[in-house]
Amino acid sequence: MSEMLEPERSSEGALSSETGSVGVAVALDEARHDPSLRGEVAAFLAAQRKLAELQARQLNGQVRDLKVRSLSDLVKLALQGLTLAAALALIVVLVAMVNDAANARGLVVAGFSAPPSFAARGMSGEVLAGELISRIDAVHRFANANSLTRSDDVRGDNADAVKLEIPQTGLSLDDLARFLRRRLGHEVRLTGDVRDEGAGIAAITLAVSGSDPIVVRGTAADMDGLLQQAAEKAFQAFDPSNFILYLVGRGRSDDAREAADHLAHFGRTPDEQTAGYALSANTDGDRRRASSTILIAIQAAPTNMASRMEAASSNQALGHDEAMLAFARQLLKLRPEDQPRQQQGSGVAFLRATAKARIDQATGDFGNLESDQAPLVGDLSDRFVGAARAAALLHDGGTAAGRLARLETLGDGQTLPVLEARWRLAAAVGDWPSARATAEALMKAADLARAASQASAAGFIQAKRETVYEPWLALSQARTGQVTQAQAVVGQTPLDCYLCVRARAQVAAAAGDRAGADRWFAEAVRQGPSLPYAHLEWGQAKLARGDVRGALAELAKARSLGPRFADASEAWGEALLASGDAAAAEQKFQAAAALAPRWGRLHLKWGEALARRGRAEDAHSQFKAASALSLSAPDRAELAAQHV
Repeated sequence: MSEMLEPERSSEGALSSETGSVGVAVALDEARHDPSLRGEVAAFLAAQRKLAELQARQLNGQVRDLKVRSLSDLVKLALQGLTLAAALALIVVLVAMVNDAANARGLVVAGFSAPPSFAARGMSGEVLAGELISRIDAVHRFANANSLTRSDDVRGDNADAVKLEIPQTGLSLDDLARFLRRRLGHEVRLTGDVRDEGAGIAAITLAVSGSDPIVVRGTAADMDGLLQQAAEKAFQAFDPSNFILYLVGRGRSDDAREAADHLAHFGRTPDEQTAGYALSANTDGDRRRASSTILIAIQAAPTNMASRMEAASSNQALGHDEAMLAFARQLLKLRPEDQPRQQQGSGVAFLRATAKARIDQATGDFGNLESDQAPLVGDLSDRFVGAARAAALLHDGGTAAGRLARLETLGDGQTLPVLEARWRLAAAVGDWPSARATAEALMKAADLARAASQASAAGFIQAKRETVYEPWLALSQARTGQVTQAQAVVGQTPLDCYLCVRARAQVAAAAGDRAGADRWFAEAVRQGPSLPYAHLEWGQAKLARGDVRGALAELAKARSLGPRFADASEAWGEALLASGDAAAAEQKFQAAAALAPRWGRLHLKWGEALARRGRAEDAHSQFKAASALSLSAPDRAELAAQHV
């Protein structure tokens, strides 16, 4: 009704205003013609002014009323908006809390009690719980540092408490978050107590959800030792896979092997049992048994990268390089998203880097080896060793020697990995007397390390002694004229080892036994049909005996199997040079230089090819480049004959 009346008032006001305007005009016109009417006109105008003022006051009142009502509406709207925003914020918080709770994992120490006699000595339940959390977390961090799998976090049940109260409930957000984690999450809860059993004996009992009770007993005076044992057993119940690698990192290889076997047979889930078999292989010093054990894990979890890595590791230790290469290539075909949750990210990256580095090593792609192995290295010493090894394999003696010199500064000059890098460096530059001395040092160091190690770790060292160090020693002896000693050493090596069989072939060649050399080279090719090394060395042996055509055939195969293997291209170039084709040799040397630009012998032979083609100035440039790089004594004498 009022809505219908308001337009009428507006119309009436407009009519009054309009009538007044007409009246004023008429009065003024009359006053101009009749002066006697001026007094009445003045009174009329005064009345009109009063009417206008009244109308103006009414209009102002209406405007003020409209403004007040608009402000009130704005305030109401703002309050409604704030209420809605607060509700939305609460919903967002609750959704986030539910999401966090659903994904909550980790070990939670929910409570710990101690008798009054302990509390009186400052070892209350709260103090002991804090100490236990600290020790479990230390185990957790060390395990993560030595594993490709990341354990979930360890915390107390009151960690990160938020004491904001939710209105009208008296419930804190922390209480709500804790309730949601218990109902929706996947946390493992731990409670425990310490008991005084008398006679100076104390016992710590832990209850870890989903696991058997844990009891650690010992002298009460050694509470530190008891808490450490309890922390380790708690972590084992929480994350048995990473606990095994924790033991490995601590040098407790026998304990690790025992724990892995237990997990393989008594794991709570098929995934844990599969991990147990993989870790059993990982910790087993008997590498032949390990290579069989890991096949069980692969069969149980065919999409698992870690099992392929362990298979590659065990076969590499046995000298089964073809199988190692196959497992590494299989690993790279597996999908990262199919891997266990705790291996996602850095774990998968580590596994893929491991596979790439092994493929590089097997195919001679040493130019990519350093970058591919970068995610694998640990401390500064490891990085220097890895970089030195990669440089040595590229025949870059100066760079390799510089990196090894830094290890002397760190005090790590005589470890097995450093000695291995030194042997590779000496062999790469043709310094066979140094190679022999280093191989002898490796044998002694391996024997000392084996004697000081637990049984499982000793098995790893013994396997490497048989499949790497002994073949290296035999090769070094053969190259320095100790052929009889070389035959005795290489005759002890396994017959199913790729490097060992190649060493047998090269020792036979050094002894002048061509038939024996060819037989062993053929066996090496059979054992490693995808690998370039046996073809390379067979080609070099044939070239040394004057069989240029046979050498070219083998070196072409080596280059085909190792397209980024600089040694294959360089040796092929030398064979072409011996055949009289200097132009083709130059092309091979140029290709090799793109892969190994700091190889002294390569530049020496490249210069020789250029000289034969009549390009004296270019040849001189290559000879000069060779003079600034590492060369063997015979190569240095050959360079001197070029009058550089």
